[in-house]
Amino acid sequence: MMKEENGFPRWQTRAWFLNVKKRKRLLASAENKLAAAVNIIAQYRGEKSHDIQRDSGIS
Repeated sequence: MMKEENGFPRWQTRAWFLNVKKRKRLLASAENKLAAAVNIIAQYRGEKSHDIQRDSGIS
């Protein structure tokens, strides 16, 4: 409804929606980076526990 009005409210509404899209992209990017970091940490911990088991003779 506000997007159809002429003048400032239309511009303000459009700017708000553009900002929402930017925030969604930023959050998606941050979530992807966080997920990648979690995977790296999980792999490191898995390798570390595997090394400990191998060094102690546990299979």
